[in-house]
Amino acid sequence: MKIAISACLFGCTCRYDGSHKLLPILHYLIARGHSFLLFCPEEFGGLNSPRDPFDLPSQDYDAILNRTHRIRTHAGDDITEQVVHGVMVTYELIRNFQPDIVLLKERSPSCGVHQTYMNGKLENQPGLLTWLLKKHGFECTCEEDLEPKLYVREVDDES
Repeated sequence: MKIAISACLFGCTCRYDGSHKLLPILHYLIARGHSFLLFCPEEFGGLNSPRDPFDLPSQDYDAILNRTHRIRTHAGDDITEQVVHGVMVTYELIRNFQPDIVLLKERSPSCGVHQTYMNGKLENQPGLLTWLLKKHGFECTCEEDLEPKLYVREVDDES
């Protein structure tokens, strides 16, 4: 199976606070011979880690990608160009990799699957990259939903 995965879930220290969120199940997935594409949209866009956190400004994802709605850090810095560039670079890498599943970090403004932060509030909306991936038909899941999905898929593959 080909898995595109948020780099922080693979153990890379690329989160906004300079940490990672390594998933223990990765040892199992690596041992099973799966192939991986690691990505971090924020770092691909030129943002450092650690970095000031940011929220999405609205649910109008097209306006964000078209840069009419600006993305600002909690300190007020405009990082729209970096975030949009990083999301587009990541999308192209994933599109070219053609994964069976994309595993993303829940509640991230780029990678959240079910929830992300918008204007200081946790909303039941996807992150910017996830929205773009789903719009183009990619199967997206988060670390909180991962184990049941992979177990069912592997049982199906063995049948």
